[in-house]
Amino acid sequence: SELLAKAYEGQEGLSVPETYRLDAWVLGWLNVYDASWTAYDREIIQFTAFQEYMDGACRFMSDVPFIQRAWERNKIDFAKGFVQYIDENCNLP
Repeated sequence: SELLAKAYEGQEGLSVPETYRLDAWVLGWLNVYDASWTAYDREIIQFTAFQEYMDGACRFMSDVPFIQRAWERNKIDFAKGFVQYIDENCNLP
């Protein structure tokens, strides 16, 4: 929680190990949304359920600069459809 509080104040003051820990937290969170994409893509969940997940992801990502930076650094590791959806629908800066 101390790391998140520090990151919300500004990522400039984070050490390299703190940045890696923060990225691990963000990537864990993003994996949940990537999994919802996969579930939707495989027709396990309906579009409305998927969209509920994505609406939350878009709100969080658009409001938090350190998540945006982690996304840009790591989005190559996620499903193409998920990346495309986020990049086209989330209005990230």
